[in-house]
Amino acid sequence: MDTFKIQESLFELIKSRIGSSNQWVDEIAATLSLSKPAIYKRINGSTALSIHDLAVLMKTYDISFDSLIHTDKLTVDFHFPTGGGTVKNYLDFLTPIKYFVTNLSKFNNVNIWHTTSELHLFYYFLNKDLTNFKLFLHAKTLWNIDGYENVKFSIENFSGSILVQNEIKSIIEKYFSFPSIELWNENVIDNTLNQIKHFVICNYFEKPEESLILCDHLKTLVQHLRKMAEIGKKFSIGKAPNDHSGDYFLYHNELAYTNNLMLILAEDQEFVFTTYNNPNFMLSENKKLIAFTKNWFKRVKNLSSPVSLDSVQSRMMLFNQIDKKIEYSKKEIQLLLDKGFEK
Repeated sequence: MDTFKIQESLFELIKSRIGSSNQWVDEIAATLSLSKPAIYKRINGSTALSIHDLAVLMKTYDISFDSLIHTDKLTVDFHFPTGGGTVKNYLDFLTPIKYFVTNLSKFNNVNIWHTTSELHLFYYFLNKDLTNFKLFLHAKTLWNIDGYENVKFSIENFSGSILVQNEIKSIIEKYFSFPSIELWNENVIDNTLNQIKHFVICNYFEKPEESLILCDHLKTLVQHLRKMAEIGKKFSIGKAPNDHSGDYFLYHNELAYTNNLMLILAEDQEFVFTTYNNPNFMLSENKKLIAFTKNWFKRVKNLSSPVSLDSVQSRMMLFNQIDKKIEYSKKEIQLLLDKGFEK
């Protein structure tokens, strides 16, 4: 690959990330402290980028040199928005997610394909108590935040700060505006039910009976998602769909077991998104990986049963299976409480 081709590819990547054909030249000019005519000379190839300018652009827009030169091989670069750094508080985790979904709003005609073996964290955000339970769980187990070692979870004591609630509200508003096609199986809530039972067994609840309250919240959340599938729109609990509600098409996938995988398609940009050391996530813009993922999604979708809109019987079967899992787990938890797994 010649120098101009590398330079051309770099500018195309930057343009797609900025997400606006009207502003990207101005932004590059400001980044390099050059005039617009000087930037256009570099775009059309009459002037080469210096090593310094190349480094600045690649660092600013998080572009690796491998992604520019290994175009004939399936060498896949991933971006790590959560940074992989130490999470010291809930905002350290939520802010990159908010930044990600806010940036998606810059692109035209965003569509999301999502397949998962576990219910997405965005849906737990619809219920404050479930959100706080999930954040507390990660803080205590995965993130090892100081001060959580000997603290027990309490619905009343962990209501979430205003800043955390505002971040979550912003994430929901953005994410729920994008159309989605989702592929589930009946095991999407198993992990959360197991986490609740684990907290009971390990005496991590201040009031162990609140484990049953969380199960009831989970049932209410699942009922809401069932309603979303019936209407074919995304919207928050207690509200109705509006002009900003994204389409919601759900499929029951009984064949292909997978991790949490998301394909984001837009006119300006495409991403593959996957969880990594859940709840962290990674993104890739590799075109070959995206093409492979598109084909994979289409194959799995064709082998799955539609659940949304008029697919009443399939929807009933899927959600009844999930409801039974919740009720069975509640009975298991009640037995644990009766046996004395209390503080």
